[in-house]
Amino acid sequence: MGLLDLFGKSNKKFIEENAVSADKKHLLQTGAILVYANSACGWMPQTLLLDQKKLTAEQILSRFWDAENKEEVLQLIDGLIVIGGFGFAGGDHAESRSQIDARLEGYTAGDQSALSDEEAEMLDEVVDLITGYKMEKTKLTATDISSVTTTLAWDIERAAFLTRLAFNSGLLTEEETWAFLKKTRELAQAGFRNWQDYGISFIKGRAIVMCDSDFSDMSDMWSNVALLADPKWGEVWTWATLK
Repeated sequence: MGLLDLFGKSNKKFIEENAVSADKKHLLQTGAILVYANSACGWMPQTLLLDQKKLTAEQILSRFWDAENKEEVLQLIDGLIVIGGFGFAGGDHAESRSQIDARLEGYTAGDQSALSDEEAEMLDEVVDLITGYKMEKTKLTATDISSVTTTLAWDIERAAFLTRLAFNSGLLTEEETWAFLKKTRELAQAGFRNWQDYGISFIKGRAIVMCDSDFSDMSDMWSNVALLADPKWGEVWTWATLK
């Protein structure tokens, strides 16, 4: 079964009609996990343009990010890239990526007090879920998972997703959008060996920051990570091309 056959005739037509040029396909890697999380509404990660008949990018920006204009979106994207975590948000939850990563590293090294009970419980459940999971023809080992002690991918993914939402809301030009996606991909390239490590970092970050979510949310999101590593997706998702 080919990639396009996975999504039905309407999505197949949309993907074909809005295909990006070959020299831009690799820039659609970052943000793909969160775009695909909305696939039930017709959103597909292979296109920059989103099918907004069921769900609009503007709705997501307003409802979940409280972003109504270009200035607010740019502040969010820059905050995620530079500071990460919730350090850019202010208030009671102002914790940067470096602070979250320090706690994650401490917990991984055996300091049980480094994470809250809720954070530790969710992270442990996620680690149990992905241990032994087959990705890119190999099964994830405990060492594979414990060696990733950064939540950088969680911030990269959110920044790239926001970029794609902003473009589809008319807040960013196509040129600006590709420039931001190039930046997020370069960050991923510099920070991770492959999609496997990127995915582990992403799901660990989500588990800590969104520890009050249902575990089913984490499980579904990990399924998206694993699906995008499937060879069906073609060379767009082949992380060997990053190096």
